[in-house]
Parts: sequence; C-alpha cells; structure tokens
Amino acid sequence: MRKKRFYESGFSNGRNRKDEASEKYFREDCIVPAPSSFPVAATSLRVLSSKGKMKIFTLIEPLMRKSCKKDISLRRCQFAPCLIFPSFIQLLNCSIVRLFKCFPVPSYFRVPCSSVLTSRVKIRIFTLIELLIVVAIIAILAAMLLPALNAARTKAKSIACLNNLKQAGQIAQFYINDNDSWAFGPLAGAIYSPAGNANYQAYGTLLYRHGYIPGKYLATGGYHVARYMTCPTVKEQSGTRLILQDGLVNSLYTYGIAQYAYDSSGKTIVYPDKTFKTSQPAYSRPSNFPYFMDSANGTASAAPFPWYTWDCRNTNNAKPAGVHAKLCNVAFLDGHAGANSRGELHSKYKIANFAILTY
Repeated sequence: MRKKRFYESGFSNGRNRKDEASEKYFREDCIVPAPSSFPVAATSLRVLSSKGKMKIFTLIEPLMRKSCKKDISLRRCQFAPCLIFPSFIQLLNCSIVRLFKCFPVPSYFRVPCSSVLTSRVKIRIFTLIELLIVVAIIAILAAMLLPALNAARTKAKSIACLNNLKQAGQIAQFYINDNDSWAFGPLAGAIYSPAGNANYQAYGTLLYRHGYIPGKYLATGGYHVARYMTCPTVKEQSGTRLILQDGLVNSLYTYGIAQYAYDSSGKTIVYPDKTFKTSQPAYSRPSNFPYFMDSANGTASAAPFPWYTWDCRNTNNAKPAGVHAKLCNVAFLDGHAGANSRGELHSKYKIANFAILTY
C-alpha cells in the first residue's frame, strides 16, 4: 500500500501519533477501516469540541489528499468553514467523529466522495476596479436612455394636449349649434363679471355657467373649470399665481382664444371680443381660422404662465406658445386640431407673435 501524501494545510498541526497511524488504513480508492456495523452519535460534535479545535478535522484530513482521479488543492481559509455545514455532513453520510480511532483494522467500508472534494474550490472577490467599471457602464446606459425617455414623455403630453384641444373644439361646436351660429370670444364671461372684475370675464366662466363644462366658484381665484381646458404641462402654481385648485383650472389660465387674429382670407385682422357670428365672411373658412391654442402671458421680469387669450401681433404679451418641443398645439374653428411650428403659424395664419417656453 502506497504511503499517503497530504497537501500543506493548517489541519496537520496538533496531530498525535495515533492520528498518523490511522492514516495508513486510508487507501487511494477512498476505502477506510470500519466495523461491520458502525453507530455514529449525532452529539459527537460536542465531545470533539471539548477536546480541542484541531481534533474536529480528524475525519476530513484524510479526505484532503491527492485523489487517484483528480488533484485536490484546498486551502484552509477557503474550504474549512464549509466543512461544518449540515449539508456537507449529510453529503458524507456520517457525523464529525474521530472514526480512525474507533475502527478495528480488518473491517472496511466505503466513504462516498463528493464532487465538491474532487474539484478545485475558488472564491471570487469583486475588486474595486470591477465595481467602478460596472458603475460606469450603468451611467453610460442611463445617459443613453434618459433623453429617449424624456422625448417619449414630452410626446405623450403633446398627444394629451391635442386631445384636450379637440374636446374644447367639440364643446365650441355644441355652443355654436345651440346659439344659431354664434361663437364665444375670449371675453365672453364678462356678463358674469361683478363690477367689471377681470377675474370673471374669461370665456370659461360662460361655458361653466351655461353647463357646457364642469366647474365651481372658489373664494380664492373666482371661477374654476375642468382641467382639460388647459395644457397637461401646466403646473399647479406659477410664482404667486394659483393655476390649479381642487383638480380644476382657474378660468384665466385655460387655452387661449384669438383676441386679435387675421380672418380666413389672411387680409384683415378681426377682434372676436365677446361673441361673433361664424357665418360672417371673415370666418367663411373655419378650418383655416385658429381658435384655441397653447398660449402664455408674461414679461422679461415674470415667469410665463398660461393665458386665456392670444394676439397675432408681436406687440402683445399674450402670445402663442411652443411648449411641446417648440411646437404649438392649435384647435381650429371647425373642431380639428394639430401641432404647428413658428414658421407654419406665420406663413399660413400670419401670426407674428410667438414664444418658445415651458410653463
């Protein structure tokens, strides 16, 4: 029988002569001496612990040898903690006892060898450089995806705004049909304005009082109407102005209606004011007359805010606003809606007043 050769490890310290003598019965084919019937106590771990730390490894020291099939190179710092797990004990089908001190020499039994013992065990450590590389990759991916996500969100809000304008255009058509072709202008709510108070003269007040849109009167701000009467990008507050309250929008901060605009021929400026007759020649081409649109008011010293009127002349602060990626959403007098650029508004409808901004 060949002499067993062990790899260098911390388990060889503290072995006595009896331990060394027991090794000669450990053969290359994983056969060790054992009695014909071998009772193993489940509480033998406590007995071994009382004898010393190094005595626990009496069983597994012979297993850490050069196998007849594969080389096994184990380091104590890597493998020793794993040998005390219950799963490993069940795998070997034996308890942690000093088997080689209690077996008679003539008897033998096979010790099952696990694949864990016949393969090289390695512990992979995540270095700082690898961590930085992962963080850099995540940052690059985020930088690539965020612009696309922002563009998708802007597009979604633009589509929602167009839907709002189409709904406002349909409401205007209902009003026109109910009132013998008379349409409302930006100041149509003035008849409900107490003592000429400008907070009540917006057209939204008229539509609410006649039951075309939901709304209510609030002590802080006056009449408020349905949220869909303004752009989805509008924030709750702009400076000291309360734009939205109780899920409603102040009637002054709804979509703008033309206060000064060129007629359908593009030759004459009309002033719709409170009401106007759509059957007049100036409005003979309703599909070519901008009615509702994204509009804003503001000066160089004040942040822009939505406004219920717009002016085609470049001398007024109330102007069409390109709030959707430099595009302005417009609903026309016939009820259809679409997005228009500054150039399209100027060339088709002679609108010189325009601002690219965000609410």
